[in-house]
Amino acid sequence: MGVAGDDQSGSIDLAPRKIRVNSVHPGPIDTEMLCIRTPEQNRQRLQLVPMKRMGTAEEVASLVLFLLSDESGYTTAAEVAIGNRQRRITVNGSAGARVRVRKPARKNFRHPDRIE
Repeated sequence: MGVAGDDQSGSIDLAPRKIRVNSVHPGPIDTEMLCIRTPEQNRQRLQLVPMKRMGTAEEVASLVLFLLSDESGYTTAAEVAIGNRQRRITVNGSAGARVRVRKPARKNFRHPDRIE
């Protein structure tokens, strides 16, 4: 089931106690963590990102703070993509919308996120 299943089942189990369960799925964030990739791998990865740039830790923190705040009091079971191509978006326990992201068919395509 993974994180998505945990969000759904956790939100159902914990909602009676007024506990919300959400997950944040960031794209590439400009941190030392990306140093494991070569600069070329990072450039290739950014071509897959709609904003064509890396996010910042502050941008992710702002989203998390919003999800923790009373302003998002009705948000539970949300899978929130930040700066990333998310295939499924689920908000407030709904079945969610499926967004298909098609990659161009290329022979010998090596995904830039995979380090061999």
